[in-house]
Amino acid sequence: MGVKIQDAFGRPFELGEPASRIVSLIPSITETLFTLGAGDRVVGVSKFCTEPPDGVATKTKVGGQKNPQVDAIVGLKPDLVIANVEENRKADVEAMWAAGLRVLVTYPRTVGEGIQLIRDLGVLTGTGDRAGEIAATCEAALAEVKRATGGRARVSVFCPIWRGPYMTINHDTYVDDVLKTCGGGEHLPRSARAIPNSHPGGDGGPEARRDSLAGRAIPLRGEAPEGFPCLPRRAGGLRRSRHPLGWQGALVVRTADRREPQDSDKHPVDKLLRLAKAGMSRIYRIDDGRAVREQQRALPRGTVVETWLDVFEPGTFWVSEATKQLLDGAGPPLTSSASVEGSRILIFFSDEQRDAASLPSEDSIRVRVVAGHGIAVTWYGTTAQAGGRPLPEPTSPEDAFFYLMKKGGSANHAWRLFRTRDEAVEFMARHFPDDARATAWAEALPVARYSELLSGGTG
Repeated sequence: MGVKIQDAFGRPFELGEPASRIVSLIPSITETLFTLGAGDRVVGVSKFCTEPPDGVATKTKVGGQKNPQVDAIVGLKPDLVIANVEENRKADVEAMWAAGLRVLVTYPRTVGEGIQLIRDLGVLTGTGDRAGEIAATCEAALAEVKRATGGRARVSVFCPIWRGPYMTINHDTYVDDVLKTCGGGEHLPRSARAIPNSHPGGDGGPEARRDSLAGRAIPLRGEAPEGFPCLPRRAGGLRRSRHPLGWQGALVVRTADRREPQDSDKHPVDKLLRLAKAGMSRIYRIDDGRAVREQQRALPRGTVVETWLDVFEPGTFWVSEATKQLLDGAGPPLTSSASVEGSRILIFFSDEQRDAASLPSEDSIRVRVVAGHGIAVTWYGTTAQAGGRPLPEPTSPEDAFFYLMKKGGSANHAWRLFRTRDEAVEFMARHFPDDARATAWAEALPVARYSELLSGGTG
């Protein structure tokens, strides 16, 4: 019985029966095939296919993505070869076609298309049920992340992927969509010139001239590199991971299933998705202040817990979900009189933000805002910002301005909470007139006032 899907260019791709001898030239697809249970049918892989280590160790290596050994591939007599628009050269794919091989050209440019690729591989390998389960899990995780990041201000992201010269990803690529899905903003001016990369199946027009840059993220250290002035010298949070950022397939499965310990974060997307999910934790109001203090004292010495007194209701505490779990483990579960979904309390980070190493966690910021009867908050300045705007001097706990920093940080950060949407719109327009995102962020706040935040409604 034949199996049929569409290739990267929307053309029908059909096999007479599920593939039994597969050559995969794409590391992420190789890993996905093993996850689907089709690893025993993989007869050849590229030299860069490293996952799963035990699985690929016995497979024939057929060169790299850019220089595959076509004769060796033909000699393996595969009934399916899997290539990719960005990773493989037109001449090599055409040579395999000319030799009579069935070559599937893939090109997922969004997270959603990457998930569909899992389903397509399931069809071609006769593992449709397993592929459907994995894809459904990934789709649920994708929806969860979109909910968590939908109301947040976008985070500025720079994603270098090559040196000599320095390069970054283009728009309309898989990595671009991953970053935007996880809350990243624009990383490259839309006027930037893409590198032409005509590939078999295109018609030579704009669709055939894609950027071929998506790939391994290159770590930077210290100053911005020469020739890349778009990278601010104050940029922080630059990281490297064992997996390339452009991997799709089974890597998303591990992230969605949360099977890896949080500290591993083997892939940048693992960390981004975990942070997005963290934003969905709840914040609890505990009216029994005496019980909070008693259970805090019962915790092992050195345990750090963060509790905030409600500034308008003496004796009432607000705690994060993580803090409540710690306190509940030290005595009877604390009874909460109200709770708020953390992701509904939006945080705005200005492009002027400095000293990221001293920033408190988003959980800490949100709990402090709710304790002050706020619905949102903006970063305002830092004590390390010489020559910046004058910093406020809060006059009481009820003041809309407050200071909060990470424990052990080198500089304190000033924050301004908002108790109504109208207040946020007016403040952001007046204090951040050069940041087009600021007023739009305030206007898009999901609630108009504190009572709506507590009730779970919208305004």
